[in-house]
This record gives sequence, C-alpha cells and structure tokens, in this order.
Amino acid sequence: MKENSKELVIVESPTKAKTIGGFLGRKFRCIASNGHIRDLPKYQFGVDISTFEPHYVVPRQKTKIANQIKKLASEAGNVYIATDEDREGEAIGWHILEIAKPKSYKRISFHEITKTAIMDALKHPREINSMLVEAQEARRILDRVVGYRLSPLLSKKIARGLSAGRVQSVTLKLIVDREREIAKFIPVIYFILTAGLTIKRTVVEAKLTKVEGKKLQLGITDQKEAERIKQESEQFGFTIQSVAERKISKSPNPPLTTSRLQQLANNRLGYSPSVTMKIAQSLYEGKKVNGKQVGLITYMRTDSVNIAQTAALAAREFIKKNYGEQFIPKTAPVYKNSSSAQLAHEAIRPTDIQKIPKLMEPFLDARELKLYTLIWNSFAESQMAHSVTDSMNISLSSGKTLWNAHLSSLKFPGWMIIEGKESEKKLIQIDKNDKAALKQLKIDRKETEPPARYNAASLIKTLEKEGIGRPSTYATVVTTLLSRKYIKKEKRAFIPEEVSYKVTDRLVEYFPKLMDLKFTAHFETLLDEVAQGKTKRVDLLNEFWGPFSQQLEKAMDMPSEKPEDIPTDEKCPKCGSMLVIKTGRFGKFLACSGFPKCKYTKNLNTDKVSGKCPKCGSELVKKTGRHGEFIACSGYPECKVILNETSKKCDSCGQGIYKIAKEDDLFCINKDCPSKTKNK
Repeated sequence: MKENSKELVIVESPTKAKTIGGFLGRKFRCIASNGHIRDLPKYQFGVDISTFEPHYVVPRQKTKIANQIKKLASEAGNVYIATDEDREGEAIGWHILEIAKPKSYKRISFHEITKTAIMDALKHPREINSMLVEAQEARRILDRVVGYRLSPLLSKKIARGLSAGRVQSVTLKLIVDREREIAKFIPVIYFILTAGLTIKRTVVEAKLTKVEGKKLQLGITDQKEAERIKQESEQFGFTIQSVAERKISKSPNPPLTTSRLQQLANNRLGYSPSVTMKIAQSLYEGKKVNGKQVGLITYMRTDSVNIAQTAALAAREFIKKNYGEQFIPKTAPVYKNSSSAQLAHEAIRPTDIQKIPKLMEPFLDARELKLYTLIWNSFAESQMAHSVTDSMNISLSSGKTLWNAHLSSLKFPGWMIIEGKESEKKLIQIDKNDKAALKQLKIDRKETEPPARYNAASLIKTLEKEGIGRPSTYATVVTTLLSRKYIKKEKRAFIPEEVSYKVTDRLVEYFPKLMDLKFTAHFETLLDEVAQGKTKRVDLLNEFWGPFSQQLEKAMDMPSEKPEDIPTDEKCPKCGSMLVIKTGRFGKFLACSGFPKCKYTKNLNTDKVSGKCPKCGSELVKKTGRHGEFIACSGYPECKVILNETSKKCDSCGQGIYKIAKEDDLFCINKDCPSKTKNK
C-alpha cells in the first residue's frame, strides 16, 4: 500500500497519537491537532452580536499543523476524527473537518486508550454530533461576550489588566463572600462535659446531651453552670437507662467523576486541580508499561458514574480471586447519575484492574503513582460489598442530666479492606442492669469557629452543588483567579486580594444577574438543553444578551476607582524620565512616566529563589506573568532563562528538578546540591 493511501486518524495530543498509532500499525497514520485548531480571534471580539455568528480563525501558531492536516486528509483513504468524547472534543473534531474538508470522514469515540477499545471504535463509527458542537459554540460565545465586554470596563474603572468571566466572577464572589463572613464572625464560648466510665472492664466515654429534659444544641454556655453539673454528676453517679444495638451497613462511594477526583486529590494528596488534570491526562493518553504504550485510566473529563459491563465483570472476578467471594455484592452496583451527567460517558477508572498500583510502580513517577493509586482504589472500592459495623448506643442518667455513649466494632470490612481495614473484636454485651463506674469527669472549653476558607476541594464541591460551570472548567477557573492575582493561596486556602472586593462589589452593583448563582446555574442548564437538542443556541444567547446589554450600558457611568501612580526618585534607564509605581493585574510595577513614548517597565512582584541561573550564575527570582508564577533569571533582559518545574526529583539532594524552557537540559537549582548544576 502506498504511503499516501494510508488511513488517517486525527487526535488532539501527540502522546495520544503515539499510543493509538502503536495499536493501529502501518496501514494507519495518526497525527495530533494539538488541541483547538481553530478558534475565535485572540485580539478581536470575533462575534456578530446581531446574529451571534462566530468568526473563527486559524491562529498563527496552528497554521503549520492545519496545512499538514489538509494535505494528509486529501491523500488519505479514510479520515477518522478521534478527538475526546465531550462537547469540547466534538467541537474540535468539527473544526478539523471544516479545515480539512475531506471527501468523507468517520467519527470514532472511546473512553479508554487500549487496543481493544480503539479497534472496537473503528468498527462502530458515527457522525459528528451537531448538538454537542452547538452547545460548545454557545458556551464559547457566551464566555466571549462576557469577557470582551466586562474586562475592558474593569480595566478602565478599577485597575489596568483586570479580567472578568461568566463563571470566574461568580466563583470570585463566593471566595469574597466567605472572607466577609469570616471577618464578621463573633465566636461563642461553650463547655463540653465528658464522663470517663468503666462498664464491665470496658472504658466508655459519655457526653452530656440533655439537662432537665432539654436537649443541648451546642453545649453549656455558662462556665459556672458547667461546674455545677460536674459536681452534681460526680455526687449522683451514673445509671444505664437504655442500650440500643444495631448493624450499620455502609456502601462504598460511587466511581470517580472529574470533580470528585479533583476534590480527593486536593484533600488527600495536596494536588491543585490543574496538577491533578495534567497527571490524569498523562495516565489516560498512555504510559510505557513493559515496553508497550498503553492508557492506564479511562477519560478523565466526565460527570458520569456509569461503568462498562466488561469492566464491572472484570472487577468482580478480580475481587473474588484476591479477596474472596464474600467481598462481591450479589449484583454489580449501579450508581445514580446527576441530572446533567452525559450518560454516554464512563466514570474514571483503571483500564485494567489487573494493573494494581504496586505493579505500576516501576513505570510511573511518584505523583503519577499516587494519583493512579487513588483512581484504582476508588474503582475497586465502588465494586465491592458494603461494610458492616456493629453499633451500640448507651443512654445514661445522672440526677437531672442525660448522657450518651457510643461503641462500635467493624464486623465485616467489605470495601474498606482496600484501605487496610480488618474485622475488629466483637462488642461486649451490656444491658440496663450493668453498673457504670465513674473514673473521670472533665470539662473542655470550646468556642465556635468561623466558616473555613475555601480550598480547591471545597470550592469545586460548592460550584458543583450550585450548578456553576462544569467539571472540565474548574481547574481553569481556579488557575485564572490565582494567576490574575485576584486570590492568593496560604496553606491551601484561598484568600481574596484587595482588588477582588472592589471588582466583586462593582459587578454585583451593576450586573446583579450575572453575579447571581441561580442565574448562572440556569444558563448551565440551558447549555445542557442545547446539547440535547431541546434549546436553540441563538435563543439561549438572546436570552442572555438582552438584560446583559442593558446592564452594560448603565455600567458605563461606573465611577473610576483606579489607583493613582506613586512617584519615585528613580530615573528611567532608557529615556531619563522619572519612574512611577503603577498597579496592574499582577501587582505593583515600575513604569516610565513618559509612557506611551517610553514603554520601560520593571516587575516589582518578584521573590528571590534559593539557587543560581544555570546559564549566567545570577540570582533566580520568582515572577508572576499571564500564565501564573514562574522562575526566571534576575539578569533579564540580558539573560532570558526561564525554568519550568518538572515532576522529577534530584538524585543527590531530593529537591525539585527544573527544565530550561525550550531546551532539553534539566537542572537542580539547589545551590548547595553536591551534584553541581546540570543533571543528566
């Protein structure tokens, strides 16, 4: 067969192209579009507001790959569009077709990158789903309308370089509102009474729950009252009033969705949403295992908890063989999806349950292994039997007070065996006639705490609960707020910067609907309806644009709050004019007072980093730019070295290894590292 008659498969990423190409053999050629090949123009609005028709362009950096796709598509026997199976992937596939214009095409989709899944997909091609494309276009246009109309307004009225977004601004409001709740919070002091009792040689802790028949909601709020109850209870002693026993069956959590993966990875591993998705992407696209490139997990952008029947059956066989038949539920579990879930998708799971984390250890770096273990464990647990716990509630009286104690013992671990839990000793038999001997009675002083600041996990949980955005956008929203300096992160918690209060207040004042959670969630529902063919894209956009355009017109009269320039005694090294301190989206910076004739600027928002530049030996500094924080040489512009963090660790000192941007050399920036600078 001639080279130019090969079947052409087009995917999104080079890694995926390499993995899939290895499965398909020489009759196929697999290439990557490197994400979006066509989009709205970067520096123009790109939407006809009267008809909401988008004007798409091929970005300059995508011209080469676009031309290559055109050429190969014209020569290919068949063109297979194999982009991701979600709305964005469907839209990317449609854009590829618009560019390539092949004589015919076949759309193939799959949830995992394994040879079996790819071969099966080739046997069951379909057409591009125009409704999914419409929904993605509607979202893109909606976000463009908000961003391109609001961002210039905020930059003009509050501070240069500010941005706004349909989901971004509502998310920022959540963080600002929480910070204000914390600032207004007044703590309440209360006292908890706990009695240490011995019943049949078993130590039991009982807590005060009722005083004179009245149930305590918080505790005792008066210290003298707490002391009085303590003295009386020590005098009266304790009598068992009732003993209630029951068995508690606890089901495992459903398989992982995108949002829950991000939450668990943040809570258990400390990974940010963006880091989690980056690692998950690499596990999905393929890792080299025993000499073969293979995808280790299913598609990681999903809101569905469905599991393929073949995967469920394989899990049951694995569990039976490795743990025992008693750990298999009578029927394979079926979990309930949310109303907005795309039911054609699958939950996130390992592609092969036989690839246990221990076996994958040689083929994954530390972070990949931790995330893979989390995914594998979650899937295995979801397919196992319920755990069973023996529970005993003991009610005791002391004078006019009532106390409650609780004992429990894990009878059967079920799915908890994955976490290392085992069956525990059987509970002792306790009845009303048994005596309770008081060993100790203590008073603990407590005070109510303010609501916790949002971290990545709790913020994502709230966004999902409120129906704001979609799981695939959460990581981007958090990254944008951090990189734009709207919020900062301290001990994994998000704290709004001063400018965030101004931006939020002005948006709430002039754009109340845009900043309303229910209004934003309503449009997420409408986007789902567009994907289902129940609503037209143009109707959705018209419904949004009407009130938004009216609010936009009123907001033009918004009073300016831009900070004034601060003069300095320093002269511009380029033209000799005096320098001033300005405030932009990345914080304060020095600029020439002769702007726009002289455009000299100097970033003040830098922190020194322990280490030397691998090229010139100057100090390294941490800077903030449009893509977030990065490490660069302090000798800029003479030395333009930028270092990118990698997942590797230095063999000599254990610290992080960095890579010079656009180069292959790896460096440890620890100045005291015995391995010198360059790592091979």
